[in-house]
Amino acid sequence: MTQAQAPAKAEVRTGWACNNACVFCNQAALREAGGDAPGREAIGAAMRVAREGGADAIVLGGGEITLRADLGELVSGAKALGFRAIEVQTNGRALAYKRVVDTLARCGATTVVVGLQGDGAVGHDWHTRVPGSFEQSVAGARNAVAAGLRVAVSTVVTRSNARNLLGIVKTALPLGVAEVRFHVARPVGDAAARFQAIVPRYTMMAPHLHAALKLAIAARRRAYVRGVPMCFLRGHEACALERFGVPVEIDVATATPRPSATHAARVQGPPCEACSFASACLGPHEAYARRYGWSEFKAREDAPSPKLATRTAKEGTR
Repeated sequence: MTQAQAPAKAEVRTGWACNNACVFCNQAALREAGGDAPGREAIGAAMRVAREGGADAIVLGGGEITLRADLGELVSGAKALGFRAIEVQTNGRALAYKRVVDTLARCGATTVVVGLQGDGAVGHDWHTRVPGSFEQSVAGARNAVAAGLRVAVSTVVTRSNARNLLGIVKTALPLGVAEVRFHVARPVGDAAARFQAIVPRYTMMAPHLHAALKLAIAARRRAYVRGVPMCFLRGHEACALERFGVPVEIDVATATPRPSATHAARVQGPPCEACSFASACLGPHEAYARRYGWSEFKAREDAPSPKLATRTAKEGTR
């Protein structure tokens, strides 16, 4: 990785094992294929590649990283390498146990991202397919805030929870979270197999997304979204995670960098040709465009803000 290509933030996957069975999971096939979880040495080598390549923030995810017995050692290893920010992505269930939260805080984690897939147990547990997971994830987020960790909640937007995004923010705010993130379900893995049941239509989702973003911002929380074309983000363009560039993931098996799959297979179509935001927008996933066509996408004529092309030091990276 050359210095010119160096990301401020890099992602490292620590294995595919998970204690949820989410309906939108894009890793189920990898998990079912089996194989040993990568060892601590391999993960450490991947983190060194990221640090030597210029990354000063690391994202440790899975699968579900809290299932690893060496969770604390991995976080401590990242801290020892000098990462400014260490983000742990989790479904949050294990954080209901304070000893796990204490381990993360003691070893140097700075941010915990907790999955919240519904505004209550019915919606959340339907998505995770684990009864009781909502109560555990909410308790986990609350415990992490109490331990002094910065907490973000992350929601995969599906056809089933798209109308409840405002409710999800209302659930998250009293927990003391600093940030909300919405990621539109990508038609990969289980979501591809159940495309029509899982992947939301943009026209249906958009008003609920805007209401949720508006509430989060009014409450002085950071609010971000990934996977939504700019023609559906009017007024909230600055919330688009895509404006921070394509994330870089370090392949643990080979200790080499590659573009994160989160931005893969995004395409532009006929309406994008005349759109003033074309250079700041990746468009929808190709599978979405192939299934539904381009009729709901409208070219914009207003000029994008210069800020959309600039990552500010104040906002940092996501």
